[in-house]
Amino acid sequence: MQTTDGDTAQVGPQIAERLDLPQITYCDQFEIVENKLRARRIIEGGHQTVISQLPALLTIANTYHPLEYKSFRGAWRVQQLLRQPEKLAQTIRKVDVDTIGADPLRCGLKGSPTIVAQVEKVEESTRQCRLLFGDAKKTVALLRQESGIDRFLVPVEPGVQPVAACR
Repeated sequence: MQTTDGDTAQVGPQIAERLDLPQITYCDQFEIVENKLRARRIIEGGHQTVISQLPALLTIANTYHPLEYKSFRGAWRVQQLLRQPEKLAQTIRKVDVDTIGADPLRCGLKGSPTIVAQVEKVEESTRQCRLLFGDAKKTVALLRQESGIDRFLVPVEPGVQPVAACR
């Protein structure tokens, strides 16, 4: 899933934060039930249903509404609009930084507080999952042995409360 704001997915959450609104991101379904927003959002490995007070800010996943094939009639209507600038201006309102009086240095890539240096595709993990059952102390001992985590742990004398356990 990609966002259309430079792949940072920050625009919606930043607006919600500035307006002090609850936010639900990556929604693919939503409805208002009894004056509350009920939304289904996409999360890793599935979906999560969230209920929020209104008003709220949603960001919508690109799977929310499947793209439709354009019809001949629709394409013809667009061509007619493009030939009639005054009708086009009534139908589609173009807004830019000058229209709203925004500072161009605070908009777009120049105004972004972050810079995306590189976007990497994360491949699916090939690691295997294993469930361990049985005695907790034996299981912890096995995990400690297999992970080698003991080399990072500092032994603490009984009754001594460590301030920090690092070496």
